[in-house]
Amino acid sequence: MRNSFPDEPDHRVAPAALLEVDDLCLDTPSRGPEEGPLVDHASFGVSAQEILGVVGEEGSGATELVSAIAGLAGPWEGRVRFDGLNVAGLTRKEIHAHRARIGLVTGNPASPKDMLPTSMPVLDIVTEPLRIQRACPRRERRNRARDTLDLVGIEETRAQVRSGDLIPLDRLRVALARAVVLRPRLLLIDHSVDPLEPRSRAIALGLVRRLGDELSMSCLLATTHPANALEISDRIMVMFGGRVVEVASREVMLENPCHPYSYELLAGVPLPSPSREARRQGLPVDGDASLRPEPPAVRETTQGCGYRHRCPRAQNRCALEVPALTDPGLGHEVACHFPETIERLPSPVGGQAG
Repeated sequence: MRNSFPDEPDHRVAPAALLEVDDLCLDTPSRGPEEGPLVDHASFGVSAQEILGVVGEEGSGATELVSAIAGLAGPWEGRVRFDGLNVAGLTRKEIHAHRARIGLVTGNPASPKDMLPTSMPVLDIVTEPLRIQRACPRRERRNRARDTLDLVGIEETRAQVRSGDLIPLDRLRVALARAVVLRPRLLLIDHSVDPLEPRSRAIALGLVRRLGDELSMSCLLATTHPANALEISDRIMVMFGGRVVEVASREVMLENPCHPYSYELLAGVPLPSPSREARRQGLPVDGDASLRPEPPAVRETTQGCGYRHRCPRAQNRCALEVPALTDPGLGHEVACHFPETIERLPSPVGGQAG
């Protein structure tokens, strides 16, 4: 990618990005040095009206990444810029305004107490951000909240229902309405779609895509399920152990995943056809098996590639050198010393959207 900041040649995010995350490192004092940072030198961008799916298992660093972008985590090293402003350098007043331009959905919709105040009517929940930000005259707040509830599929007749009485899908609808009632430029969703059952999950993902289109809004969707990201995202970013290991368009990720971890994740996506499922191929084993002991109890990031303990292609170099996130001539970025060994393999999902 081209340099976003002329005075700092190592930046890799696109200059036209709405969100620019550059060399971000985030940690907490409670973590020991052997565990490594929660987010480790992450660099990426999100363009206007783009949906970026961030995929990785629990502990990947995606949740901490979302918190940093929202201005809720810190301190960190590196840079997070939103619409040209450095988030770390904002005053308290500027942070207040910054949060009005970023919608955040977090929590488990299947748990009544985890996502929304259970005793509040949904209309009051969606009105609250308008009151806090003083976004419009008091007499207009409830009308705007009603319009937003209608936008996400909650009828006006249900505006006084308490959130604790809703089904999980509708609880997520209300959380989305609360997040977008201020008409933010960026929507952050932190694993909140994952707990829904499959049919509700499909409806929720379609709603996120529609909200992005209708409100001209970008979205970062953090999920443990690659199928969720593949369903609606324009690009996919794969994280493992706090590091970004691959970034590619949805089409490229479907056709040609180049990091072994991306391949592992995609191999777990259910295929619609039993015959295709039967023909699914795993990643062939190569390299030195002695380099792949049982994964350590804590994430080891002090030396070498953190994924090498699970990688079927690990070699000596993987134990000694952290792979950089670069484009090795494949058309997208991947952090792997030997991506060419995967490039020629058939995609585990058959190169087709589920």
